[in-house]
Amino acid sequence: MCKAAFTKLVGIGESTLCRIVRHICVNDGIVPEIVDGRKGSKEHMTEKKHSVIVFLHRYGEEFGYPCPSSHPSGGDTWVEEEIILLPAGTQKYKVYEDYCDAILGVRHLDQRKHSVRVSGAQMAVGEDTQGDGDSGDEIVLPDSDSDSDSDSDSDSDSDSDDEFDWDEDVQEVVSYCNFIRIWKKDCRWIRIAQGASDMCDFCGRFEREKLDGWQVVVTAHKLLGHQERQYYKKLIDMSSVEHGSLHLTVDYAQCVRVPHEMRQASNIYFSSPYKIDLFGIAAEAEGRTDVYCIPEGDHPGANGPKGANNVIGMLDHYLSQEWLKGIRRLYLHADNCGGQNKNRFVFAYLAYLVACGRFDSITFAFMCAGHTKCSVDGTFGLIKRLFWNTERVETLDEFLDVVNESCEPARAVNMQGYKWRNWRAFVEQFGIKTQDTSRRHVFVFDKSHPLHVKAFKWSSDIATGNDAIEYKIFSNISDHRHLVQPEEHGFFSIHDEAFTTENVGLNDERKAQVKTVIDENCTLQAQEWWEANFQLKEAVLRWKDEQRRRRKEMRENGRK
Repeated sequence: MCKAAFTKLVGIGESTLCRIVRHICVNDGIVPEIVDGRKGSKEHMTEKKHSVIVFLHRYGEEFGYPCPSSHPSGGDTWVEEEIILLPAGTQKYKVYEDYCDAILGVRHLDQRKHSVRVSGAQMAVGEDTQGDGDSGDEIVLPDSDSDSDSDSDSDSDSDSDDEFDWDEDVQEVVSYCNFIRIWKKDCRWIRIAQGASDMCDFCGRFEREKLDGWQVVVTAHKLLGHQERQYYKKLIDMSSVEHGSLHLTVDYAQCVRVPHEMRQASNIYFSSPYKIDLFGIAAEAEGRTDVYCIPEGDHPGANGPKGANNVIGMLDHYLSQEWLKGIRRLYLHADNCGGQNKNRFVFAYLAYLVACGRFDSITFAFMCAGHTKCSVDGTFGLIKRLFWNTERVETLDEFLDVVNESCEPARAVNMQGYKWRNWRAFVEQFGIKTQDTSRRHVFVFDKSHPLHVKAFKWSSDIATGNDAIEYKIFSNISDHRHLVQPEEHGFFSIHDEAFTTENVGLNDERKAQVKTVIDENCTLQAQEWWEANFQLKEAVLRWKDEQRRRRKEMRENGRK
């Protein structure tokens, strides 16, 4: 046997082998005692430990959504894996139960080799404490050889998830304590979302009121949400391998207000700072998220800051980019908000893009209501975290810097002064007809029927064709050639001045409120920026003159 094979077999290095040989030669063949003085030897990958890692990977893929962060929070170790966020209501003990079910196919904990007895009505989420064995409110995790078993078996030669067989390779489970330890150490990028995250109203109502058959109803609802999430991931995967295809996820975030201080003064808390709305368009396969920052007043006034005109305008702005001209198949995902995304104007706009020949097909899908968390939400979360942890953010430009620095995918798009188009009026001239949009979640626009839309109740109905309807969305157009061709205008955006719309802007009263906040909480440099962009001083003077005029009229009317 060669030296390399021998050292590999006994698990020692060449230097250790040389010392042993010298000791044997000097001491007449006496073999010395070998002591491993290293602090914390490297753990071996056992079959049971590998089963936990494989399970957590699969669990994250099925139930989690990606968060675009470079490394998991709470640690200093950088990892290549993308952070996966599980729903906020996920309990670690329930995940452990699902792991045991995957291995053993049973739900009865007391029948397992490593039993866990839980006393009391509830258990704290993610608690790893061991009980003393007698307390009724403690989790009793009996000492067993599972700790040593999970760390001391031989190395596993397989690193592939596909080669692992639940039923044949592993017949035992690790203890709950070891399960959590492996999760924290080897799968740190799989995390549970914060408790403040949105909760499904449907699930919350049934679980809160404990209506008849609530468990069956909630389980079926969650399975439906899981199904649509899998379809969401399927479209992302398709866009990454199909040539000329793109998947986008669009969503609004809660607005932010500037000026902002990490140590917020009380006068800001009780005032009305300047508002900035956020709209994200995430191209998951491309690894980028464009964050549209819409300053207060810089939006069309017909339907408020979050109407259909805004959504169509920003989507049109995004699709007009040069790098997207080769895209022929478009996949879209959005939440079920009727005023913003799921309405006849957005449907008509997408049908218009297909009818004009900009795209060959567009699939517009909506996940189950209450279960719509996606990658763009992860980007918003990182932006908000950096925003709240930044000492001072006083202007719009400084907030744009926060967006660009928050994470790698985020790209800020400043919509200040943007010339909005009245897309609602533009598509309405063709006559818009929709059917049963609230109950359906997948809408397909295809060039084979350019003026029509095919609607499915759920993604599973696409293959079967069950409960599918098809209708003509433009009632006033008999031929798609009657529509304006995009080549005539360079691309496909509206160029008719008749469909322009004026931005709402800030009235003098609102500017006076903003100036009060700015003067009390901003530096001189920031005040100069606000004055240069909004002419606050002139607005305040006009507002004061108007107030004096109104008071004078009231006094004169009172005398009469």
